Amino acid sequence: AYKDAGGYVDSIVWVEGTVLKTESTPEGVYLVFSANEKFVRLLIPKANVDAFGGSIQHKYAGKKIKAVGKVSKYGYKLIVGVNEPKRIQIVEAGT
Repeated sequence: AYKDAGGYVDSIVWVEGTVLKTESTPEGVYLVFSANEKFVRLLIPKANVDAFGGSIQHKYAGKKIKAVGKVSKYGYKLIVGVNEPKRIQIVEAGT
């Protein structure tokens, strides 16, 4: 689960959770599982956003997803970079 990712920095992991919200930043689009910043977020890098086609927020917000990528740590933030759509699977469509 997304809460366990801290133990796997520099490893390739599967992360599962419900996307609380998305955030667009200069780095790309974050998929956020928790308002608590100590928990991992997924990052779709700016260079890869177009590959996901359409609104990433509409596609993933509120849905339970499973994604695979490498865990990186930036300061106190944990990030899993996801650079292609096939690395994110929707587990439950939500409401």
